[in-house]
Amino acid sequence: MLSRSGNGTQLWIWMLITTVMFNMSLSYDPSIVPTEVSLEFSGDENLASVLAHEKVVVCYVGTWAAYRKLDGKYDITNIDPKLCTHIIYSFAGLDNQTYEMKPLDPWLDLFVEKNGGGFDWYNKFTQLKQKNHHLKVLLAIGGWNEGSIKYSDMAADPAKRQRFIASAVKIIKEYGFDGLDLDWEFPGSRGGKPEDKQSFTKLVQELRVPFDRHSLILTAALGPAKSTAEEGYEVKQLAKLLDQIHLMCYDYHGSWDKKTSHNAPLYASFGEGSIEASVEYYLQKGVPARKLVMGLPTYGRTFLLSDGAEDGPALGKPAGEVGFSGPYTNEPGFLGYNEIVKELLSNRGDWITFWDDNAKVPFMRNGNKWLTFDNPESIKEKVEFAIKKNLRGAMMWSIETDDFLGLSGGKYPLLKTVNFVLSQDTSANEIPTTDEPTKPSSATSLVNKDTFVIIASVITVILKSVLFH
Repeated sequence: MLSRSGNGTQLWIWMLITTVMFNMSLSYDPSIVPTEVSLEFSGDENLASVLAHEKVVVCYVGTWAAYRKLDGKYDITNIDPKLCTHIIYSFAGLDNQTYEMKPLDPWLDLFVEKNGGGFDWYNKFTQLKQKNHHLKVLLAIGGWNEGSIKYSDMAADPAKRQRFIASAVKIIKEYGFDGLDLDWEFPGSRGGKPEDKQSFTKLVQELRVPFDRHSLILTAALGPAKSTAEEGYEVKQLAKLLDQIHLMCYDYHGSWDKKTSHNAPLYASFGEGSIEASVEYYLQKGVPARKLVMGLPTYGRTFLLSDGAEDGPALGKPAGEVGFSGPYTNEPGFLGYNEIVKELLSNRGDWITFWDDNAKVPFMRNGNKWLTFDNPESIKEKVEFAIKKNLRGAMMWSIETDDFLGLSGGKYPLLKTVNFVLSQDTSANEIPTTDEPTKPSSATSLVNKDTFVIIASVITVILKSVLFH
């Protein structure tokens, strides 16, 4: 009950705070309304290649796309070598008995004389350098499916490290690769050990010796989350040893969260994962901007909204733990950009598209289906951010899920957007600064819905203690 003394004052305070809370609830995020989103590249084709700028554009290729069906099937002939400074063949693996690097798919990777031979992709990839003499082709080892345990075992043992290093140099030299990309996901987790953090540094230190001797490139793909970095990387030491760090700025959210959110938001409020936060963290930990390459996804994350979901954007709403899949990648919770283009071109009337001006990314909804993705506009925003931070360039995971057939109106709209925006950089020769990162301009971006709920709960507790007894 209200106290008998000061009733009028207490009621006035209650009404004032209630009004403030109501206004906050109206302004927790920008006005997200249905918006048409562009799917095609809209820049100058003459400036949409690596020949038009001095930055790096790293293109990962998920080689298993060679086995996809119909328009999802990817071949080396689909690659345009002038759209990338580095092409990374993904992946080689680690033998858990010998701890040597090995082809993960010999039939695809190698020329096998039995039964008429294999696809010989190792050799065909490195031959792409004949079409762009400045192109570097690297071989990546690891990836999510390889796990962490055997890499942890190898990195912890000096003899096993040396066996791995010797085998890696042998394969790289034999097939004409220009270097190695380390894709251990992730030191210190997924069955790894706490000492993986130091073991990873030792591995990179020991790789550096023969790689320098043979003039080979050494890079690594590192996780974007602060927790992953603190658990698995001696960031400052790695930055000194590696030629480039490829920061995997995606998979911040997915169906595993059991609520809708963005796969790769450029900005986010109150500690939520974002590209801005990841880049700032690595820079503050001592990675020179000239070595940091910002990752961009050519795919989206899918969700199935829980029963009873309200109409509208449904951003931040409950969803099932498994998302829907596409016709080519056939992976629940995942849709390549080429699949997104196909879906929108085929069933545009069924989908409502939105733009989140806080996160600077699009998303879309069709009934209980919800999809977060990137389009040329969001890629433009992210590359402009990379330019402002004077980063080494951009990395794309992965180009076989871009619209490589040109269903949207032109081939590789996302990859071409990266190159075109980099070509517009007028600060290529400027000295890097430590300016504060650009923030979303709308004041409404300061409070998101979850934060509003927390604030409202705290205020309610305070009010009960002050006004009621």
